[in-house]
Amino acid sequence: MSAQPTDNVTRLLIELSNGDRGAVDLLLPVIYDELRKLAANYLRRERPDLDVGRPHLQWNAEGSEESLAYLPGMRTDIVLRDSERTIVIDAKYYSHALSEHFGKRSLHSENLYQLFAYMRHLAMGKPAASVTGMLVYPRTTETVRVDVAIFGHPVVATALNLSQSWPELSKDLLDLLPAAAG
Repeated sequence: MSAQPTDNVTRLLIELSNGDRGAVDLLLPVIYDELRKLAANYLRRERPDLDVGRPHLQWNAEGSEESLAYLPGMRTDIVLRDSERTIVIDAKYYSHALSEHFGKRSLHSENLYQLFAYMRHLAMGKPAASVTGMLVYPRTTETVRVDVAIFGHPVVATALNLSQSWPELSKDLLDLLPAAAG
């Protein structure tokens, strides 16, 4: 029988408490994976009208088999679909939702590039506006709400207040979906 995720978390927390700093590197991916599953299950329950998944995306790339083998995998956090639209949700955690370069505050560029790659691959053969992206950060110090269209794809980036009550957080999460639909 395979170990349950909670067994892994417990073991890693014990290792961390015993001074093994390397346990953090192993612990965070397990926690993030469990949070993704929790969010997907929540959305399945609250929005049964949408298909909820976490697909592996294939690169639209050409090259030798050897060269293509060097391309990284693409797996979204959550994808919501109905007959007319696709919403890609990518959740991130930083101590600050915005980065700063040369005095300019902006979204973390690597997050936006990643989200854009997901949207472009999911939009192949479809109108760009039918594939929306959402970047969701926990609110730490700043409130952020960005609504833009990039190459025709609606994109919402926001910071959610995770310290509010569950009913308030649930409402905020569900309220994002109509905005993300464009």
